[in-house]
Amino acid sequence: KEVLSQQWEGEDKLVVVGTMDGRVHGVCRETGSVKWSVETGGPMLSAFQNSSMFGEGTVVPSINGGVFLLGEDRTLQALPVSAQELVHNSPFVGEDGTVYVGAKRTQLLMIDAETGQVDSVYSG
Repeated sequence: KEVLSQQWEGEDKLVVVGTMDGRVHGVCRETGSVKWSVETGGPMLSAFQNSSMFGEGTVVPSINGGVFLLGEDRTLQALPVSAQELVHNSPFVGEDGTVYVGAKRTQLLMIDAETGQVDSVYSG
């Protein structure tokens, strides 16, 4: 997946960049300096899991749609379901009896390119 960005040919030649931590930044294309940053309310990807199901492991979604289990021993195991399948088929029971639930949240921010001020927020 590509980082979404938009360029303006104004005085600062601004590039607007969204990052995985959920922030949106206005960056000067010529110097790389950050003109402003905006919090959007959380990371682009997140996961929650029941510790009785996965023990001390951590469920990790990837930007390419895979879902992995990061074990206590730092090994990474692919789970037999993609993030898209989780959301589309939610809730469902996997072949091993595991119940999977997923959701997708979409948010559109209208940001003043000069100031970084959030003018409007639309959620769906």
